[in-house]
Amino acid sequence: MKNENGFILPIVAILAFLFAAILIYQVELLESDRRFLKERQNYFLHDTLLQRASLEMLSILEKSDTIEKVAGQLTFEGGSVIYKVTEEHQNETVILLTSTTDLPGKREIFLVYDKETKRISEWSEGIQ
Repeated sequence: MKNENGFILPIVAILAFLFAAILIYQVELLESDRRFLKERQNYFLHDTLLQRASLEMLSILEKSDTIEKVAGQLTFEGGSVIYKVTEEHQNETVILLTSTTDLPGKREIFLVYDKETKRISEWSEGIQ
């Protein structure tokens, strides 16, 4: 055997450090991807809740002739939507829908419903 004067120990330490650094980096990437996926799922859940609530509000508005200031809550699978209805003009009704889920964050949309055409004339979104 040759006298290597401790040549192997520094190489093993450097390789172990590099392996640990790569492992930590990959774990951080995995956690980042998990957070991103959870945020996207939450976003799509809010989107689905608001679409379902807007369709339900449209059916309610089409069936009734007069709407006074109304507030309530629609509960769906995955979350709920709080609505507030105010009548601004004879032909328009403004609706505020706010969706909430178990995850943090809320999403709001403002709808302007035209009674003559029985359609949504304006749609504005906001994220909180």
